[in-house]
Amino acid sequence: KWHIDEVAITIGGKKFWLWRAIDAEGDVLDILVQTRRNTKAAKRFLSRLVKQFGEPRVVVTDKLRSYIKPIKDLAPDADHRAHKGLN
Repeated sequence: KWHIDEVAITIGGKKFWLWRAIDAEGDVLDILVQTRRNTKAAKRFLSRLVKQFGEPRVVVTDKLRSYIKPIKDLAPDADHRAHKGLN
């Protein structure tokens, strides 16, 4: 079970997005800093995770719609739960 989230950070006066994935036990799987928060950025982050850890059973995200297509493409058997309170 993976929990995926992103948060805005400022580095050198510029806005970046810190993407992070945490498993069910609270261990950090991966982090990635990107300039964008869109479907392409979500796909880049998820492809790194799937390559390193294999497909997840469950992916919990916030309600960012950019996650929908990459999860269907990279982990078609995973149960995607998009809920503000679960993440």
